[in-house]
Amino acid sequence: MHRHRLRIRLASLLAPLALVLAGCATPPPPDPVATAVESLAEQSRSTYRVAAASFSLDEHCRNGSVDVYVDESSYRSGPGGPQRTTLVGVWAYVVDTCSVSEWDVLFSASGWRTVPARDFHMTSNLGSARLTTSIDLHDWTADATYPIDVDVDWVGVGDAWKTRDRHHGSYGETKYRSHSSASGRSAEAFASLPLTAFGISESLHGSGWMVTSTGSSIETESGRKRRSPPQIDYLAAYPNAIFPGGSAQIYWWVSSSDPVTLHIDGVGDVSGTDSTPVAPTETTTYTLTATNRWGSSSAAVTIHVVPPPEDDAFEPNETSGVARELTLGVLRELTLTTGDVDWFTFDLLEAATVRIVLNTTYPPIQPLATLFGDDLEPIAQDLYWNEVALAAGRYYVAVTGYPDYEYLGHHWETGFYTLEISVMAPTLPDAYEPNDTPSTARPIGLHEPSEELTITPQDVDWFSFTLTTAATVVADVDAMVLGSTLDSYLGIFDANLVIIGVNDDHELLDSRIEAYLVAGDYFIAVTGFPDSDFDGSHRQVGFYYLSVGVEP
Repeated sequence: MHRHRLRIRLASLLAPLALVLAGCATPPPPDPVATAVESLAEQSRSTYRVAAASFSLDEHCRNGSVDVYVDESSYRSGPGGPQRTTLVGVWAYVVDTCSVSEWDVLFSASGWRTVPARDFHMTSNLGSARLTTSIDLHDWTADATYPIDVDVDWVGVGDAWKTRDRHHGSYGETKYRSHSSASGRSAEAFASLPLTAFGISESLHGSGWMVTSTGSSIETESGRKRRSPPQIDYLAAYPNAIFPGGSAQIYWWVSSSDPVTLHIDGVGDVSGTDSTPVAPTETTTYTLTATNRWGSSSAAVTIHVVPPPEDDAFEPNETSGVARELTLGVLRELTLTTGDVDWFTFDLLEAATVRIVLNTTYPPIQPLATLFGDDLEPIAQDLYWNEVALAAGRYYVAVTGYPDYEYLGHHWETGFYTLEISVMAPTLPDAYEPNDTPSTARPIGLHEPSEELTITPQDVDWFSFTLTTAATVVADVDAMVLGSTLDSYLGIFDANLVIIGVNDDHELLDSRIEAYLVAGDYFIAVTGFPDSDFDGSHRQVGFYYLSVGVEP
């Protein structure tokens, strides 16, 4: 032990002596390039974790997406411990695809925020991640800001990316060269994100991905590939029924973390494609089998081969001059063939509301139907489910195939359909009648849903309400969503009957208006399409419910 200490003391004494023998020379200055390399290497010890998910919204009249991005950075600055920053970004948009003229953007919003470290956690093996936080989104369409809660779960296995950088530099001038290498595989994860602030009350489901990247040669864990058989997400045939000699197309979507082979019984190998034509001579069930190194999955679809249609009992009836007399009720087993037009006629002895319903069976066809008066002028077109108020007289219904809008037989459709023409029971006035003019408008309470209301031909329902303070007013008509045949038209007016807002279709054929109003008296009018002047110029029939509420 003493000998070891002595050796250290002797070394410490010999060091100054060596300097003296060297002529008291000072050590050379440090290499600025080497110093810069060491400094950069120390400062660039960083680890980045990224999680992202994309969600789609596809409902009737609403289409949009929500994207969530999380960037977690852990870095060192000098000799101190690592610092961690978590940045969250959210983008969201929804458009109204049922707008009369063009798609209306309901909202387009985005927001970024640095969140506490506790709001985001990713497992070290990249097997899962969780984001639970809140963020303010700025809606660029309304120039408004909305606070929302974000709750995202990623489930799956992500990828590890490794980056190696080598930098050379000096003060006053920086020279660098870098080399990056990444070896990773795209990975899929599944998540849910409720966004109630924008009327998306359900949880959205989509796919996401996770990666981890690391700088300055810091080693990280490797991503593990999910070991599972392929998943057949979608399999369908169109059309699903054909006539002898016809053909159909089979479509599919398959998810797999590994290379996959696809095989259809009776067709063969279809790997690398997402559809194939088939022409069965008899009703056939096709089984798709997807296989990777972890196993196989199968799904089946059936294509029916049906006898070609023969002339129905009402032929010949290709023109209005040979239209077949109808007894009101349901007609079944009607046929439409290439170039065929079917004309029917019926008489009303007194004014009545007539329901006309057109349905198709298989193979699927695109029929067109129009109701004509005795003068062969069209009264109602695109008949599928219509209730029309008619005076006494003779009427015609013509059925053809798309796109034969002139009813001249210019189409290639062939298939079966049914037609119902029936007289409806008289519609009784609702409890709010008479209220056909502003002077007879009936008061309606805010946040108090109305009783069942009715619209009949030439009918307009007027209501009134009062605001004591400024507020956003929402007037909503529910009809088709409840099974009514009414195609409503809605308007809000001020005390001088100046139009503030009108709406035809918001959801399905139902109307809705949202408007910011100052304190005062207002009118609401409900009529039938296409009565945009609110003077009763329509033939609509049906029931509805009206609600009027205010938002802060």
